[in-house]
Amino acid sequence: MSAKLNIINKEVGMRFLNCNAHNGNSDWNQALWGLALPQGESPFLAVDIKEDEKNITVKADLPGLKKEQLHVSIDNDVLIIRGERKSENQEKEKFYSRVERFVGVTERRFELGTSIDQTKVTASYKDGVLELVLPKAESSKPRKIEISE
Repeated sequence: MSAKLNIINKEVGMRFLNCNAHNGNSDWNQALWGLALPQGESPFLAVDIKEDEKNITVKADLPGLKKEQLHVSIDNDVLIIRGERKSENQEKEKFYSRVERFVGVTERRFELGTSIDQTKVTASYKDGVLELVLPKAESSKPRKIEISE
């Protein structure tokens, strides 16, 4: 094992050990990844969110998932992105020295803070990146108000 890889393995191992020092899993994300995420949210779903006058655009990294494994919804102006990776059948007679790839459900929720025209939302998924374009509803777009004399 190279010296750099050995250092990385020690760092990951120490973070796992630090997780066990905390009460339950409440600080798991913080200890392992240095992330302070709300309870129930996963560090395995990284996003970029961009907003302009017309749209909110979300790009989410979901490598290794198929389109059929994704679920996207908007409920009360909360965007929910969820993916599920099933466990692969690992060969019983083979010895795995490390299994780190994420298996299970990953979910993130984002309060949009503005109304979305749900009839015009578009979603695409290519090369492990989910891109959502969420057009703002007309009622939530800024408009100039004329002042009368």
